[in-house]
Amino acid sequence: MAHTALIGMDYGQPFEAPTAAHADPPSTVPSTTARKTVGDAAREYIERSKQKSRKTYLGYRAAVNLFVASCKKNYFDEICRDDMLDFLYYLRTRPSEETGTPIGESTVFNYFLKTMVFLNDRGIGKYVAREDWVQKKDWPVNVDKRNKNKKYATYTDQEVAAMLQIADHIGEALIRFLVGTGFRIGEAAASEWMDINWEEKTISVRFKPKFGFKPKDYEERTIAVSDTLLACLRKYRGNAPDDALIFPSPTTQTMDKHLDRIINHLIAKANKAGYRVKRPKKPCHAFRVLYATRRHRCGVNIETLRQELGHSDITTTQIYLRSANTESGRHRARINEADRFSMLATRKPFIRRAARA
Repeated sequence: MAHTALIGMDYGQPFEAPTAAHADPPSTVPSTTARKTVGDAAREYIERSKQKSRKTYLGYRAAVNLFVASCKKNYFDEICRDDMLDFLYYLRTRPSEETGTPIGESTVFNYFLKTMVFLNDRGIGKYVAREDWVQKKDWPVNVDKRNKNKKYATYTDQEVAAMLQIADHIGEALIRFLVGTGFRIGEAAASEWMDINWEEKTISVRFKPKFGFKPKDYEERTIAVSDTLLACLRKYRGNAPDDALIFPSPTTQTMDKHLDRIINHLIAKANKAGYRVKRPKKPCHAFRVLYATRRHRCGVNIETLRQELGHSDITTTQIYLRSANTESGRHRARINEADRFSMLATRKPFIRRAARA
């Protein structure tokens, strides 16, 4: 079957399109149109997905493979709403190879979403009527978006100051770059000096085919940056040419996701020097959250932040802002002010006089 060949790709085996073992049911597709099997459509999309980052590609490949494994139809033009409902049941009941238990609802949503992207990309809308397709009520719950208590790790102002205190010129430039741009780690790693517009005081995220880098959701963006960051970068740059990476790998001088290692080293060095700096699971991403909270605190509205951060959904931006330190002195002062009730100094309390007999 198609899914057997597809799953074999995960183990390095070449994909071989299966041969139909039974007569095909009637189709509404004109006879002049070559019918495509589910396996062929999946193979084409998986091959195309190699253009994405490695992590993203593996996620889409896993989702598409699981769908083909659950699909009982031979041809792509036969897929309908029932197949998607069967796919949801399959995801929720299939034991995980790692744990032996069914996957969580968050993973179910991610696999379902990626499969819908695959089907839409392959043109499922040409073969199925809207009323016969997936309805809003059919979608699994996006647990990550609905979880109102979810927070992302970030740093306090004191922790950033401590890291800057012990950082060398590379460490200082990286810290100020991450907290001053809000870039994702991959965006920072792919940034070149030509991405900086010194006159407009902006830095851009662009496609970098030579590095195999594509912005998330294929969206380029440009953000305004501070004079402090630009001054630091000028000092750090030296004689580097425009087409050089701003933060190349220390060993290969090429693009590499080594930035987390640099930040982890700074955290360890700061703690050894007597400061207290916690180590987040994603050290560079914590600066991205700090970028959002500090700018919002200084009056930048949430829609502008969404655009600057490159979020497709404003809900994610809102979750970032929940990560602000609610134990800070400023937040405590606002709480105290909110609960303070006092009479104006010029006003005298009103005293009701007793009625005369």
